[in-house]
Amino acid sequence: MKTVLVTGSNGLLGQKITEKIIEEGGVNLVATSKGANRFPTEDRYVYAEMDIL
Repeated sequence: MKTVLVTGSNGLLGQKITEKIIEEGGVNLVATSKGANRFPTEDRYVYAEMDIL
Protein backbone atom coordinates (compact mmCIF):
# COMPACT_ATOMS: atom_id res chain seq x y z
CA MET A 1 0.00 0.00 0.00
CA LYS A 2 1.31 3.47 -0.88
CA THR A 3 1.93 6.16 1.74
CA VAL A 4 0.89 9.75 1.01
CA LEU A 5 2.24 12.75 2.96
CA VAL A 6 0.10 15.92 2.99
CA THR A 7 1.90 18.94 4.42
CA GLY A 8 -0.21 21.93 5.44
CA SER A 9 -3.27 19.76 6.02
CA ASN A 10 -5.01 22.52 8.02
CA GLY A 11 -4.87 24.99 5.14
CA LEU A 12 -7.68 25.43 2.61
CA LEU A 13 -6.15 23.26 -0.12
CA GLY A 14 -4.63 20.81 2.35
CA GLN A 15 -8.01 20.23 4.00
CA LYS A 16 -9.68 19.47 0.67
CA ILE A 17 -6.92 17.10 -0.41
CA THR A 18 -6.90 15.35 2.98
CA GLU A 19 -10.70 14.92 2.95
CA LYS A 20 -10.61 13.46 -0.58
CA ILE A 21 -7.84 10.99 0.28
CA ILE A 22 -9.69 9.88 3.45
CA GLU A 23 -12.90 9.36 1.42
CA GLU A 24 -11.20 7.35 -1.33
CA GLY A 25 -8.99 5.28 0.97
CA GLY A 26 -6.53 2.73 -0.35
CA VAL A 27 -3.41 4.56 0.89
CA ASN A 28 -1.65 5.20 4.19
CA LEU A 29 -2.17 8.92 4.84
CA VAL A 30 0.17 11.03 6.96
CA ALA A 31 -1.09 14.60 7.43
CA THR A 32 1.05 17.37 8.95
CA SER A 33 0.57 21.01 9.89
CA LYS A 34 1.95 23.57 12.34
CA GLY A 35 -1.21 23.69 14.44
CA ALA A 36 -3.58 21.27 16.11
CA ASN A 37 -5.46 18.76 13.95
CA ARG A 38 -8.73 20.13 12.52
CA PHE A 39 -10.03 16.72 11.48
CA PRO A 40 -11.80 14.23 13.72
CA THR A 41 -9.42 11.60 15.06
CA GLU A 42 -9.71 8.48 12.92
CA ASP A 43 -7.81 5.27 12.32
CA ARG A 44 -7.64 6.00 8.58
CA TYR A 45 -4.76 8.49 8.85
CA VAL A 46 -1.91 9.67 11.07
CA TYR A 47 -1.63 13.34 12.05
CA ALA A 48 1.64 14.91 13.16
CA GLU A 49 1.89 18.51 14.38
CA MET A 50 5.21 19.88 13.11
CA ASP A 51 6.97 22.68 11.29
CA ILE A 52 8.90 21.31 8.31
CA LEU A 53 11.88 23.44 7.32
